[in-house]
Amino acid sequence: MRGLIPQAISVITIILLCISRSHGRHLDRSRLEISVNHAKESYFVPRDDLRKCSAPVPVVSRKRRDLGLYNEANGTDHASALMRRVMQLPDGTDKLSMNEFMDVEIAKAAGVVFQNKAGSDFNTALLEDFAGAAVSAGVTGLCGCTTLVILSRMGYFIAHYWESISFSPDPVWKFKDDQDAFKKTIEIPLTQGAGGYMRRAHPRLGSAASSFSGDDVRAFLIKPSINIHSDPNGYRWQWDKMKTIIGGILPALDPTQYASRWQEITYTKLDRDDAALDDTAAGRTLIKYDPDHPEDSKRNKLTLWVEWQQVYNDEWSN
Repeated sequence: MRGLIPQAISVITIILLCISRSHGRHLDRSRLEISVNHAKESYFVPRDDLRKCSAPVPVVSRKRRDLGLYNEANGTDHASALMRRVMQLPDGTDKLSMNEFMDVEIAKAAGVVFQNKAGSDFNTALLEDFAGAAVSAGVTGLCGCTTLVILSRMGYFIAHYWESISFSPDPVWKFKDDQDAFKKTIEIPLTQGAGGYMRRAHPRLGSAASSFSGDDVRAFLIKPSINIHSDPNGYRWQWDKMKTIIGGILPALDPTQYASRWQEITYTKLDRDDAALDDTAAGRTLIKYDPDHPEDSKRNKLTLWVEWQQVYNDEWSN
């Protein structure tokens, strides 16, 4: 009888997945595991270890909003009654002010999450020219994953790379080794774009090379303080190779010639279930651009915030 339990649960899982897909919805298997497994023993292999980075929420808005971001995927606006023309900045630099600022600006509920047709998760990126419009873009929930940000006065690129896919891949992905995982999930998306259905989720960086060719271009590697083995340099070869690959695509970011244009920012790795990831600035990255800040000044302002700190600020005249 005991041997039939896993089979029975598998059958239930398949039935529920089929029902959810027939109604056009994706069923979260991790939630299903919780609801089916009340006993201490689990018959499902978790998608990734609790100490590995879970799925992020990339968010982007081309609307001016003080509170929340505009969700282009479904058109929901969490601050339709609060519109201003100027870029909203934090009230102060203390942690409480920054917690509130990052919470309302990134707006957890307004994320754009990319998933493939099978419902699997993968690395995502956003690439966009500013084109004279205000932009807010960011990532939440960093707890072991790596984020890459490239900024210039013409546009931005932001990418998120899962720890459980690209740096410490789970067995379910069936990569030959860590080098194979890196090539397929970071190098190829950067150089070629993610193929097929996923192409729009990770655009080819070289497609906007002209936007990142000037002296104003800067790159930021936002990385965890430790890997899953508590080693602060556990992913060093991957990070260094990312810089080399990007330098080959964008000569203005060649790390051998322009090391000063690169900045590594370390965030404290938390457990993926830590409440701080939900209600503080922990694990959050935010890009904000305004083509007219202060209002009617005809000056551009571009900022990058990582957790409680502003790590980049650039202002220039039109």
